[in-house]
Order: sequence, then C-alpha cells, then structure tokens
Amino acid sequence: MDRFCIVHFQPLEKYPPVINMLRYLASSTGGKCRIEVLTTGTSRFHWQLEIPGIIIRRLTWWETSAGRLRRAWQYLVFNFASLFFVLRLRPEAIMYYETLSALAPWFYKKWIKRTVSIFIHYHEYTTASEYKTGMLLNRYLHSKELSLYQDAWVSHTNIIRMELFKKDIDAVHLRNMHILPNYPPAAWQQYVENISRCDNQKIGFVYVGALSMSSMYTLEMALFVAAHSDSCYWDIYSDNHQPEVRRFLDELGASNIHFKGAVQYDELPAILPIYDIGIILYNGSTANYIYNAPNKLFEYLVCGLNVWYPVVMEGIKPYDNSIDKPWVKSVDFNNLELPDRNLAKRVSKLPMQAFTAESVYGELWKCILTSI
Repeated sequence: MDRFCIVHFQPLEKYPPVINMLRYLASSTGGKCRIEVLTTGTSRFHWQLEIPGIIIRRLTWWETSAGRLRRAWQYLVFNFASLFFVLRLRPEAIMYYETLSALAPWFYKKWIKRTVSIFIHYHEYTTASEYKTGMLLNRYLHSKELSLYQDAWVSHTNIIRMELFKKDIDAVHLRNMHILPNYPPAAWQQYVENISRCDNQKIGFVYVGALSMSSMYTLEMALFVAAHSDSCYWDIYSDNHQPEVRRFLDELGASNIHFKGAVQYDELPAILPIYDIGIILYNGSTANYIYNAPNKLFEYLVCGLNVWYPVVMEGIKPYDNSIDKPWVKSVDFNNLELPDRNLAKRVSKLPMQAFTAESVYGELWKCILTSI
C-alpha cells in the first residue's frame, strides 16, 4: 500500500482548506493509500476533526496563550515526534504546511529517503525580512527548506504571493510552482440554493473569523453600523478575538451589532445565505494581509453574498466585480457609505461559482499519485 504523510504544525481545525483537502483525499483514495496527518491539538475548539480513512495524530497540545518556555517545549515535542512517525511510516510522499512543519520532511529527504516526493504549501506569506528577524526556530527551518525547493512541489494561495515568494528566494525560474486557492466544497453550492435571505428589510452585514482591534478595521466598521441602526445590522461569528474587541463592542452597546460567538465550518452554508454583504476587515498591517485572498472571500461568494473588502488588500483585486451580483467591491473603511438597499441585497437565484475545493485538490492528488 502506498503511504502519504502530511505534516501540519497548527491545529487542523483552524484551517478549513486543509479540512476540505483531507475530506477530498479520503473520498478519492479508495483505501489504496495510507494517509497519516501529524498535527497538534488545542483546547480552544470544542470539537476535534475526525475523517474516516485518514489517520490524524495529535503530537502535542498547542496553546498560543502558553508561556515562552511552554511554547518552546511544544515546538520541541512536535518536531521530534513528527520525525519519529515519519521514520516509522516511511512514506513515498510527504506534504508539509508552513516552515514550522519542515524539520521532519527535510531530515527524511536528506538522510533517509532521497527519492521521497516533497509537497510544500504556505497558508501565509512570510517576507524575507520577517524570516530574518523572526523566531530563531523559523529562521533555522527556513534555511533548511531552501534546499528542498528545487525538487519540491511548492504552492501559495494566489499568484501575487507566489511571485513575491519566488523573488524572495531568488528562484524566479523554478518550474514546479503552483497556486492552491482556499475554495469551499462544491456541495455548498447545492445546499445554499435552499436557504433564503432572512425577512429583515435592513441590509445584513456578516463577518466570520478572527477579530482584532489592531490589524483590522473592526472599530471603523462597528462605528459605521452603529450610526445606521435604522438601515443595517451586523452579525459577527468568531471564536478567536482579542479581549479588547469584546470590551469595545460591549461599551459601544449598538443594538444592531450582534456577537454570535463560535460557529463550525460546516454550519456556514446554512448561516451565511441569510445575509447580504460579507465583510473582510484586514487593514494591511503586514504583507501577508495585503496580498491575501482569504478563504472567507470565496465562502461569501459561493453563498451568494456581496463582499466589501479594504482598498489595501491587493490580493482580492483580481476578483473585484462591480457589475454582477454577487459583487466584490473595495471600500475605504474610514469613509464608508451605505449602498442602495436593492443593490446590497443578496440575490435569490444564485449563479454557479467556479470556486470549488474539488477543482483544486483534484489536480494536487493527481500529482501526488504520480509521485508515489
């Protein structure tokens, strides 16, 4: 039986694109390939991902709120445990996500099995200067993974990030580079056709994801919505937010802003279609945010929502569309204007979207099968 290993330091539950990929692989292997995922767990989530046909090993429990020594211990445990399981599995192909997951794949490729195929994906974009000034472990692992790029399958979430990455590593002529966008499952499109917009005649804004007062336009959006309580409302779904966000919203006390708390990824196609406009709030505090086309963009679109995004987000501009619904528009969060109600409302008949996870992971799986 062929063996394929995935190394993903961060807890899987934080990354819907990985969940979608694993589910696709589970439905595509037909039991002919042993797939093991080496990752971490966290108490922040009230559920834990399980996928029949996929072996998921939680090598340590990762808590960002832990002290420095505790985090250092977690890094150490994960890297040595992942190396142990890779050596035990002896896979024909390995895929790892982000530099922090690179140690075991690099060691296995260099010292154990030079013929192993390496697949690398980056959820985020890290600049060359950020690598140089960042965490010592990340710097060390990046110096090792540089030797993998020549032969590895390497992907980023969009073409802008990929071009920046190639320039950073001075490898503009590398050929095995790929784009792996963060699309939701195709099944969402059929599901949302049966979900109607809510009866509220006000414009419904919605936001799903992490919230920050420093790296996002949270304050500007909240003040705008609060000032238009007769025309719109805003529902927020988040299980990852800074304490000051809740304090600010509580002190603001806007009757038309509702903090809904956590929501599981699989519940989104039943929730998002009742609204009109999905919000993206990153204020461009880092290059990673500026050149990002986040998964929530495509989740909003597949559910038929129009989208507001900040003008600073270059990664979304290729999807900008002001003509057809669902539209995607850049806005200045310091000078927001409420759109016409009819223009803002979600359409009742949803157009089919090309943004499906299956279209992305089908091509990836073909490449993996060819290599094992």
